[in-house]
Amino acid sequence: MSQLENLRNFVRIVECNGIGRAADQMSIAKSVVSRRLAELENQYGVKLFNRTTRKLSLTEAGQTCYQHAMGILDAMGEMESQLSNQHQQLKGTLNVALPLDFAVERMGEAINEFKQLHPQLALNLDLSDNVIDVVETGVDLAIRVTAQLGDSTLQARTLASGNMILVASPDYLKQHGTPDSIDDLSEHSFILYPSSGLSQLTLQDQLGQIIQVPISTDIVVNSGRFIKELCVLGRGIAFEPEFICQKAIEQGELVRLLPQYSSPTGHVHAVYAQNKFVPVKVRVFIDFLVDWFEKHPM
Repeated sequence: MSQLENLRNFVRIVECNGIGRAADQMSIAKSVVSRRLAELENQYGVKLFNRTTRKLSLTEAGQTCYQHAMGILDAMGEMESQLSNQHQQLKGTLNVALPLDFAVERMGEAINEFKQLHPQLALNLDLSDNVIDVVETGVDLAIRVTAQLGDSTLQARTLASGNMILVASPDYLKQHGTPDSIDDLSEHSFILYPSSGLSQLTLQDQLGQIIQVPISTDIVVNSGRFIKELCVLGRGIAFEPEFICQKAIEQGELVRLLPQYSSPTGHVHAVYAQNKFVPVKVRVFIDFLVDWFEKHPM
């Protein structure tokens, strides 16, 4: 086994805080991970970890090795990135976690175009609205749609920005009336995400002023697409990401309400582990998405 692979093996153990988890992420036997670690320790004649039955912690030598290993692997990643600019034939597998609704509504064409550019790179896409642990699950990166990233241990790059907007169907408005002001919203029923404030909406006017609006809801759904479908059927007003509603608005199935108010909560981020060198396949994919969303704004 090469010294470089042993260093990668060592870094993965540190990031996963254990040999077993590292083995699971790399899809190799635990004994192989242990053997590679032993080879690295024998090569330098030092112990890199303090081992107990329950805990694995870095020794002083291990801390030094980790810092230098990260620099070496990062330099290798930068070299690969520069070389790939001359020869963009990426290989291997790229593991990406994506929000389900966002992936379905916005990522199909982008993924198809990226695959056309890199036919030898396999894509493993995990579509779920659950916020996964990027390090623990071993994905290369995750796409998140949120106003604020809560995990400061991750590196992030903003890909695009969008808005949450108020929408309702023509049938609903015919039956219940069209709200002419934010004060009218309290007279209507809403379909909302579980994470939304179920007793109030946070809106922003054209001057950037934040306004809290009291509302009521009798349907809570953890799927933006399902909220949209219920909204089209006239079950209430929805407060949805614009990218989910745009086609329905264009087709006349939904009407945007009070367009002077929105909520800037639709930022799209690519996130990945902070203490991990960035493989060229990840860098190229993120760069591609930045260019894609510049050409196809939300």
